[in-house]
Amino acid sequence: DLNTLHSWTNSWILHFHPGKCKVMHIEPTETTSKLSIPNSTSILDETNIEKDLGVMIDNKLTFTQHTTDKINKANKTLGIISRSFTNLTPKNLKRLYTAI
Repeated sequence: DLNTLHSWTNSWILHFHPGKCKVMHIEPTETTSKLSIPNSTSILDETNIEKDLGVMIDNKLTFTQHTTDKINKANKTLGIISRSFTNLTPKNLKRLYTAI
């Protein structure tokens, strides 16, 4: 597959940057081999979790880390609002949260 991608990039004069490319093994394998972009000496780093198009995906194709990150971000925003304002009604809290 890497050879096919490499020939496609040569046809379209686009090149992969080895420092920005990573390998994620989706299915567990008994043998893991080091992969590199063809015609390159750089070995690609392996990862278990990667962010792509704003979504965190792990090698088991679950969104646990993504969900955890979003919940933490929402709690931080609610913490900022609750420390900054007093006597908030649910309606005003919703307005402030959606504004931020």
